[in-house]
Amino acid sequence: MSMKVRMVNLPMKKLDSNHNRIKKRLRGMTIAFAISSMIVSMKRQRANERNARTELDRVYSELAREKRRADENEKAKDAFASKVNCELRVPMNAIAGYIGMAQKCTNLEKKREYLNKMHDVSNHIHRAINEILDTSNIKSGILELSVSAFSLQQILNQVVRENSFRFERKSQNFFMYIDPKLPSEIWTDSQRLSQVITNLLSNASKFAPCEKSISLFVKLQDEREDIATIRFEVKDEGIGMASEQVSHLFKDYDEVDNCISTHHFHDSGLGLTISKKIIEKMDGQIWVKSAPNQGSCFYFEIKVKKGNTMAHRPVPERILLGRETIPLT
Repeated sequence: MSMKVRMVNLPMKKLDSNHNRIKKRLRGMTIAFAISSMIVSMKRQRANERNARTELDRVYSELAREKRRADENEKAKDAFASKVNCELRVPMNAIAGYIGMAQKCTNLEKKREYLNKMHDVSNHIHRAINEILDTSNIKSGILELSVSAFSLQQILNQVVRENSFRFERKSQNFFMYIDPKLPSEIWTDSQRLSQVITNLLSNASKFAPCEKSISLFVKLQDEREDIATIRFEVKDEGIGMASEQVSHLFKDYDEVDNCISTHHFHDSGLGLTISKKIIEKMDGQIWVKSAPNQGSCFYFEIKVKKGNTMAHRPVPERILLGRETIPLT
C-alpha cells in the first residue's frame, strides 16, 4: 500500500506578513528588555549612591565623634592639671607656713606641734599623689583593695588630724560623731577608706565659707552575723548645688559652672570618681543631697567584716576645731 503526500502551497504574501509580525514582536521584546535593563541599572546605581551617601555620612559622623572626643580629652587634661595643682599647692603652702612659724618660734612644744602638722600635711600630699596614680589604674580597669583588720576610730582620728590644717586655715568649725554601736575592729582597706573620707572632707572645706561648720557622722546602719554596714556622712554649710549639678558630680573631670577662678564649682574629676570606684569595690554606694545656698551632705555606705568583737567598743567621739563648741544631741 503506497502513501500519498499532498503538497500545500502558502501564498508568499501571508508568509511575509507572519515574518513581519514576528520581527515586530522581537523588536518590542528587545526594546522592553533594554528598558528593563536600564531601569535595573538605574536602580542599582541609585542604591549604590545611597550606600555611598550612607557610608559618607557614617564617616562624617565618626570624624565628628572623634573630634568631640579629642576636645573632651583636651578639656579633661586641663581639668586634671587644675585638680593636681590645687591638691598639691595648698598643702605645700601649708608646709611652708609651718616651717616659717617653726623657725621663728622659741617654744619647744610649739616647734613639736608645727613638726607634727607638717607630718600630717605631708601624708596628705602622699595621698594626693596616690590619687593621681589611681586615675591611671582606674582607666586601665585596675583597682585593688588591700584588706586588713584595724580600729575604725583610730583611722578616723588620723584622717581628721591630717585634714585639720584645712579647717584651721579658714577658721571653720568641725566635729565628728562615732556611733558607740560600731564594731571596734573591722576588715577592709584602711588606706582606701581614709582616701575617700579625706576627699569628702577636703571638698567640704573647700566649698564651705570661712567660719562655717563641717560635720562627720559615722553610724552602724545594719549588722548581720559577721558583716556590718557602716554609713558615713559628711555635711557642710557650703554653697550647695542644684539638682542638675548633682547629676554630673561623679563624671570625670566635670566642673559645675565651668568657673575655677571664683571657686564656685564642685570638682569631681579626680577625687569623687576614685571614691565612687573604691566604695563600689567595698560593696557600697555613694550619693549626695544638696540645694543651692543650703550646703551639701555626702553619704556613703560600705559593707565590712567585723573584727575582734571582744575588744573595747568605741565611745561617742567628738573632735572639735574652730572658734565655737558644737554640742552633741
